Amino acid sequence: MKVTAFYLANKVEEAARSYFSNSFVFSSRTIDVERSVDFRLGRASLQFFVHVDEQDRIPMGGMVFASVQEKDNKAAFQCRYHILPSGESKEFFLMMGADSEQYVHYSNLAQILRKHWEKKIDAYLPKGEEVPVMSDQPQSVEDEYDSLSPEEIEAITGVRPEPKAAAPAAVASKEPTSVHEQASEDEIQRLMGMMMGGGAQEPPSGPTFSMDEIEALTREAQQKDAGRGRKSDADDKPATEESDIMSAEDIWKQISGG
Repeated sequence: MKVTAFYLANKVEEAARSYFSNSFVFSSRTIDVERSVDFRLGRASLQFFVHVDEQDRIPMGGMVFASVQEKDNKAAFQCRYHILPSGESKEFFLMMGADSEQYVHYSNLAQILRKHWEKKIDAYLPKGEEVPVMSDQPQSVEDEYDSLSPEEIEAITGVRPEPKAAAPAAVASKEPTSVHEQASEDEIQRLMGMMMGGGAQEPPSGPTFSMDEIEALTREAQQKDAGRGRKSDADDKPATEESDIMSAEDIWKQISGG
């Protein structure tokens, strides 16, 4: 297909109509296009109009193309856009392959018109009508679901969602969450060190216990410790009183019978 001014005008119109069909403002409006062609002079023009009601329409301007020269399988065109009602106008030259179609050229020419139209887009709307505002970020499916009430979700899906569970307390942390817990952990570590003979102290004389018995006594000490902590909470007493913390020596006395 040989690229001529007439062919160029047709392709620019096609690209412009693609823009109109996807435009948030123009997609719901009727756009008229008037074309004129002079094959003898190698000229073609496009003029766009937007309807504001069934009878009235607003001129949007358009673009004129004129063939200048064709040489070495390349075609040169003189182009001119004229925007209404602002009256902005400019001439420029375009060179492209005479026998090869390059849609990017047509898209770029339509882009020029689009940018000027969108500068003052309210000029193409009926008086008093405001330009609709699009949200910058479309709402995701999750956000849309979260915005629905349980009744609305049930009406749409036929299934009533379960009430959302309260967020669990911060128990996943491996670090002790109170001075009381920290003290208990430290005392148990000291006790284990004493039982394994890692400390500088001499092994205490007294009855010996199996590992199962030691673990049972340790758990019992921790349960008593936790029980005192809950009771003190109920009495509005600080959970870190010395009476609520069993020392390593106390646990060792229970183990050794002392």
